[in-house]
Amino acid sequence: MICDAVIRGNFRIAQDTFRMVLECPEIARQAQAGQFVTLPVSYPLDTWRRVFTVYEVNGDQLVIVYRVVGENTKLYSRMRACQKISLAGPFGQPAIIDFTVKRFILVAGGCGLATRTARPSPTTSSAGGSTWAPAHPRGSYKPAA
Repeated sequence: MICDAVIRGNFRIAQDTFRMVLECPEIARQAQAGQFVTLPVSYPLDTWRRVFTVYEVNGDQLVIVYRVVGENTKLYSRMRACQKISLAGPFGQPAIIDFTVKRFILVAGGCGLATRTARPSPTTSSAGGSTWAPAHPRGSYKPAA
């Protein structure tokens, strides 16, 4: 599925790392953390869309986290709220983490952050269960200058 998503926020969360909030009800309602979406490229010679893991989903919005590594991601980092961008997806399988397991290893490519938003269910015991520490706690995001 492809839609014209509205950017609701594009925040710098670390050096060269951004968190983009995209509103597209058709895709967000089907997406889960760990799946991926694609964004268009800027160069006429580039025909492949860029792939980004779904970081989290909140109602009609989904979030991607990306690092500025080239011309396309540099352009994405300059986009502001209310701008539109073509969004395709969701693709792939969601990241499912069994928090009853006491030890596990999460291996990721790219920024390596996107699937870390999985959270234990309210029924998971903190006494004997797994621990999960987010890399960027909520509230630490700073808008890009």
